[in-house]
Amino acid sequence: MNLMNWKFFSAGSFLVLQAFMPPLAAAQADSTAVLASNGQGAIVTVADLEQEAIRYSPDTVKNTLSRPELVRQIGRNLLLRRVVAREAEQLQMDRQPAMATRLQLARERVLSDVRVQQFDGEPPDAATLEKLARAEYNGNSDRFRISAADHLEHLMIGSYRKDPRQLAEELHGQIKNGANFGSLALMYSDDAGTKAKRGDMDFIEKGKLRPELDRAAAALAKPGDVSEPFETDLGWHLLRLVARREAGRRSFEEVKEELMQAAARGVVDKRRSVKLGPLEETFQVDEKVVEAVVARHR
Repeated sequence: MNLMNWKFFSAGSFLVLQAFMPPLAAAQADSTAVLASNGQGAIVTVADLEQEAIRYSPDTVKNTLSRPELVRQIGRNLLLRRVVAREAEQLQMDRQPAMATRLQLARERVLSDVRVQQFDGEPPDAATLEKLARAEYNGNSDRFRISAADHLEHLMIGSYRKDPRQLAEELHGQIKNGANFGSLALMYSDDAGTKAKRGDMDFIEKGKLRPELDRAAAALAKPGDVSEPFETDLGWHLLRLVARREAGRRSFEEVKEELMQAAARGVVDKRRSVKLGPLEETFQVDEKVVEAVVARHR
């Protein structure tokens, strides 16, 4: 295997809320079961996999460990890392002064991560999180306001083509006779930004498009309406109105899950700050040394 193309699973710079993690897919297996081996004494167990997974978010754990091919690949990656690390030990690389510092930093990172996870405590229950989410929703109404916007589909026949107007008019006629706008956009459109999405531009606020497209969109009366072919310096265009959204405010149900997740993170952040804040208050940073480091690396 080419190590240059392989991404080692090094320790992350962020801390995962282990208390919020769902049961691992591999938790059914015996922790001592051997997941991968090289036939020469190096092995990776289910326990190794579980400890590796602790560093990741709950969604990542669920989406990864529920897929056999990814479990298999992580096992191979962990085994490769272990084999290469043993080679480094045999070469006594761990005894080099600079390496000793790096190993100490790695050890401190793992230990501090585990200790900080202990500060997190039990996650708040769903009722508490929903109450916090609703308080955020009611107290910050401007955050959830949405502008008027049109959901549009776009088809463009580039000006470089021979007689682009004629082709645009022919496609317009096909659409009027029942042809699918998205299928024609996928086949004929020269708009590189929307062609692969079957012309879908999603919701776009009024005034965000070129003036010619804005005017054409505004003239569409109801969802399903298709504009007459119109010209810009880029070519000839067709627009279809998929949906029209009036200015307003997103409902609580639309943002409930997002706000509950944010509330959970806020609870944990607060718990951590209670423990870590007093520690940080005692820290001192030598600005002269800071300046010297910066100057050294400019």
